[in-house]
Amino acid sequence: NTFRLMLACIYHDWDTAEQMVDFLEPYLAYDGLVARSHIRSTYMGLASLALFRKSGKKKYSKIAKKITKSFKSEASKGSVNAHPILVMLEAEESPSKESYEKGIRICARLGLIHHEAYLCERAGVFFLEQKDNGYAEFYLAQACTLYSDWDATAKVNAIKKEYSELLDTSSDQHKSGNSALKGRSRYSARDSVQISEISWSSFSTGMDGSRSSMRSSITSTSSSEDGKSDEGSQAFASVVDW
Repeated sequence: NTFRLMLACIYHDWDTAEQMVDFLEPYLAYDGLVARSHIRSTYMGLASLALFRKSGKKKYSKIAKKITKSFKSEASKGSVNAHPILVMLEAEESPSKESYEKGIRICARLGLIHHEAYLCERAGVFFLEQKDNGYAEFYLAQACTLYSDWDATAKVNAIKKEYSELLDTSSDQHKSGNSALKGRSRYSARDSVQISEISWSSFSTGMDGSRSSMRSSITSTSSSEDGKSDEGSQAFASVVDW
């Protein structure tokens, strides 16, 4: 169910996301599998903020604040994993060009291409809501590029289909080699003590090198909370089109 929630967020299927958040809320406090717990908290936070923005239900605002507080505590202790998630949550909580750009830069610098793509799409949706088609087109095109670099072919096709009229005129689509990351200005260490202290040499394994191990990890940890086999691993494999 954790990976079903992840897919629901990636595909902006907020009805399914709402069901998963309601189901998974009791499991938020503890999970014996650390990696799954981190993914669950990340997407419960992102889903809750999107649901609150969509429906105005205070329940989801409370869940999001609880999760944000937890990530903020971890980030204050120097957790490299917590900091980019915290910035993503802050961008969704207070959406603006500046907050989305900050999150995008941090995720790009850390090589979190899937999170970078997610924020680009969310920024595009935000600007569509603001009737700013220029910025919406730019961020949605960047999301296509990044999801393509992540090998998420099905997601790229979904974005193209949903925003076909807007993206048909874009000159930024279909650029290979993670052009969004290459073209983006480097993140300034002045914005975060945690980022400035990172030893970048430790990030020696790229997406291509870790893809098989990542899939293995997902497959092995994707058991549902009631102990039954979780179909989320199969669905996740299909979204990235391994």
